[in-house]
Amino acid sequence: MAEPVTGWGAGALSHPHFAIVPCGQYRDSIPVWGDKMQSVVTATATIPAQHPARSLSITSDTPVPNTDPPAPGQQAVAQANPTPLPAIQYAAAVLKGPPHTLEWIAPCFVSDDARIKKYEEGWILESSVFASCTTGEQVFPIADDIVSRVHRILSLYCGATASTISVEHVYWINSKGEPLRSIRGSIAFDVLSSKGAAELKTLIGTRPLASAIFQTMIVDSAVNEALSLHGESGLSWSQVYDIIEFLAGC
Repeated sequence: MAEPVTGWGAGALSHPHFAIVPCGQYRDSIPVWGDKMQSVVTATATIPAQHPARSLSITSDTPVPNTDPPAPGQQAVAQANPTPLPAIQYAAAVLKGPPHTLEWIAPCFVSDDARIKKYEEGWILESSVFASCTTGEQVFPIADDIVSRVHRILSLYCGATASTISVEHVYWINSKGEPLRSIRGSIAFDVLSSKGAAELKTLIGTRPLASAIFQTMIVDSAVNEALSLHGESGLSWSQVYDIIEFLAGC
């Protein structure tokens, strides 16, 4: 079972690449060279329920190379029947969203599978499915899935978007009767292609390829339109169809 983290003030959790601070919220985009286009780092922690923190703030830091000698290999010892962790006594996902919206939709979701109501921690989501969890961290993906289903219903009937409500943190009581809070934070960063960056530096005559393309966009409307169809982010299927139609018309 995850142990509660104590002694937190303005300090941060230790991580070789990120500073994880148990207060406030932070989200940023950091260019990193590699092959993938985007990555997300997520961290969770459990703290006493009376702690004021409601989420983790993750900020980037300079990676420190690992200079420690490699640890000697150890043979794994099989455990035939590990002792199962006791189930939690209670858990609720504390929701984040406009208070008037949560107050308006709460009477719509009153079943054991998904119940939204006002409580001391704010607007919460209760579900009988949480009873199978042994830690607050296990509640997060289940609660996220329930909120996603709620959004689908609200989108169909009310035109709501996926950002209308979300899970802020999880309030739970462990098997010993101790009230705890599981909090989380994430940071998204773009991973840029080093191969593509090198290609853009390739000289076309006296100019780098990137400059040549930019100048061509100014004088050639077809090139400008083609790059506009691609957009500023990764391709979606609708953009692929638009590009196929564009090429068919050429």
